Amino acid sequence: MYIFAPKRKPGETLREAYSVTQGLGPSLRVDDPDDEKWEFLYIPGKYILPGNSVCISRLYFSDEHDVVLATMGKSRYSSDPPEIGIKLERAVEVFNDCFEIILPEEVGLEAPMKPWPNPDDN
Repeated sequence: MYIFAPKRKPGETLREAYSVTQGLGPSLRVDDPDDEKWEFLYIPGKYILPGNSVCISRLYFSDEHDVVLATMGKSRYSSDPPEIGIKLERAVEVFNDCFEIILPEEVGLEAPMKPWPNPDDN
């Protein structure tokens, strides 16, 4: 598994680095869901951003199934994350053609976001 994460400044926590991105950043543009480059697509509507982009944060490679899985991973903010299956032989093409970085301002958000609540404060 590979995880996309923002580069931190000296002394900055990972949480602070993510606050600038609003949880956005790496994404794949899915203009044509019927294109043969996709092995499978599971994208709940709330995850489709303007321009048909879907944010991703993790890549899983499977030799057994010849597929690359791009997803956000589950969290308390995304309990039913999108999953994009890319045919292994088309992975380089997909990332060359469909990979982009989404900025919060492009989808009507403002950065940096407010700090996440700390569960230990309750």
